[in-house]
Amino acid sequence: MFVSPASACSCAIETEAEQYQRADHVFTGTVRQKTVERGHKADPFDDLHRYAVRVHKVLKGEVPRHVNVITTVQSAMCGIELTKGAQYLIFSFGDSSDRRVETNLCSGTRLVSQPPGLIRSEGGACHVSS
Repeated sequence: MFVSPASACSCAIETEAEQYQRADHVFTGTVRQKTVERGHKADPFDDLHRYAVRVHKVLKGEVPRHVNVITTVQSAMCGIELTKGAQYLIFSFGDSSDRRVETNLCSGTRLVSQPPGLIRSEGGACHVSS
């Protein structure tokens, strides 16, 4: 029997200003819908969350008024869970011309109501500290 090593998301320590510099797009928006895009049946780690987001204010880059924010379903692979109806400050990557951008646990995406904090890694999992 072969056992693969466990893996977990690990984030570098960054300030929100550093995350802003690294992101292609930064914007606020409300999650309108959440769906799962299934990958290959043999690989559950390639399933993706697709969050339909209504954009309120663009702070960096260009994103359409309605955009799909993509992240892996697996938190061990730095996937992030967003809540339908909640408003987020989203730090994302990729070409938005197809109405899709990507984010993850380490990007800095947070609730608008949450104060900024440092992203740090503890025991292989990402945490936000204020």
